[in-house]
Amino acid sequence: MVYKPSLKYGKARTSLELPCLSMAVVSAMLGPELVAKATNGKKQLQLKADSEDLSQLFSDKGWGCCFSKSLRYGATLGLVDGLTLTYNEASETLKVHGMYTMFK
Repeated sequence: MVYKPSLKYGKARTSLELPCLSMAVVSAMLGPELVAKATNGKKQLQLKADSEDLSQLFSDKGWGCCFSKSLRYGATLGLVDGLTLTYNEASETLKVHGMYTMFK
């Protein structure tokens, strides 16, 4: 397997888009603490979640807290700098953006 040079020495972006989610569903997923921490504009809700917020978000629901993936030859692909979650009320879409890098 050939690794991209950008992953060996730098970071790469990842993104996810979840359509057709109501505000009630997003609020239930994030929980009251993270919704209160988010900036709430007229049309969107935005949250910059660090590692503590993410562990609280996923550990409390019994999903476990795994933000890394083991690769061959002792390398690990890991999430860095947390995640940015943006919910657009008009399109009912939750967008998640983050950065990952390879650790050796």
